[in-house]
Parts: sequence; structure tokens; C-alpha cells
Amino acid sequence: MWPKVQLALDLLDLDEAIEKAKQCVDVGIDWIEAGTPLINSCGMEAVRVLKERFPDHNIVADLKVLDTGFQSVEMCARAGADIVGIAGVATNYTVMSAVEAAKDYDVDIVADLIALKDPVKRAKELKSLGIDYLEYHLSIDEREYAHKSFPFETVKKLSKLPLPLAVAGGLDDEKTPKAVQNGAKVVVVGGYITKSENPKERAASVIEALKPFRE
Repeated sequence: MWPKVQLALDLLDLDEAIEKAKQCVDVGIDWIEAGTPLINSCGMEAVRVLKERFPDHNIVADLKVLDTGFQSVEMCARAGADIVGIAGVATNYTVMSAVEAAKDYDVDIVADLIALKDPVKRAKELKSLGIDYLEYHLSIDEREYAHKSFPFETVKKLSKLPLPLAVAGGLDDEKTPKAVQNGAKVVVVGGYITKSENPKERAASVIEALKPFRE
């Protein structure tokens, strides 16, 4: 059932991440992301533990692979990831290597379009290289320092490509419906939930906001 709601655990502490994930799973979150900060802090243990605790949920390893495509995907797959995130700015050789490993280990690849000046052009190239998902991502630092607002017009352009599109970057219960209306198949919500005093309530508000699109 689309759209999927993906919880981004951009945290440093694994116990905190597990507790917040549990609260969100209880109200219907679909996919769980071991965010880049969590992987940097805890390594593949974060992926392993999340898969052990939530075996019925897709675990996304947001590694943002830039090199050593095969080894990176292999490492994540062996730890239990179902989907591995690579950087769209990586060379075509790295993308091809990652795709090869994904086929060998039966996982999917999501290409993050973060930091690309022409994400639509690159998305077309990435599709031809065999990736499974695209992710349009307005980074935390861009939002904090440049105060950029979410460009839904770019989401709409990307959604016309025949690949499921994930959207990430400052989404909440108001912006997620807009993302879906513009073609997103996966909405990635992080800080709105994880920085809240009541993550379960925030996750439930996102699920409720998307209910009209999921029936």
C-alpha cells in the first residue's frame, strides 16, 4: 500500500533510536531508516539490531555510498538491510557496482539526489543504471543555514520517471500530504518525530494526514 511512511532515525544513540522506532511502529510506520548519523555512530550494529527488533519492517541503511559500491551494499545486506542508500553524485562505476551487489544479495538500491544541481537529469541516468528508488532530499544543513523551503515542483518532475520516489527533508504532518500530491511514493520523516517529546503522537499525526491517500 502506497504511500509508505519511512522513519528516519538520524540519531547517535542506538537505544534511543530503538525506543523511538518501537513507538512509531506501534502506530503504523512502514519503513525504518538507520540514518547516516546513526550508522556513523554505531556502524552496522545499528542495522543489525533494527532488523532483529523489527523483522517485519523494511530496514533502510542510509549509507550515502560514494565509493566501494559492491562492498558497501554487501556489508549492509549482510547486516540485514532491505534497502541501501547510495549517493546520486557517485560515479556511474560506483552505482553499477552497488547495483551488482544488490542483485547478488537481493536488496534494493535507493539513490539520494542530495546536492545535485540538476536532479532530474541525474535521476534519468541513475534509472538507466538499474537503481530501484529515487530520493529527493533537502538536507538538514541546507534547511538550517540556507533556510530553503521544500521545492515541490521538483518533486513533481521527478515523479514522472517510472521509479518510486521518496521525499525527505523537514517533512511533517502538513508537508507529507503535499509531497504525496506531487507524486511521492515514500515520505521520509525524521526530526519532526524523533525530536518530539511524544514521538508516538507525532508519528500517528503523519499516518492520519496520509490516510486519504492510503485507502
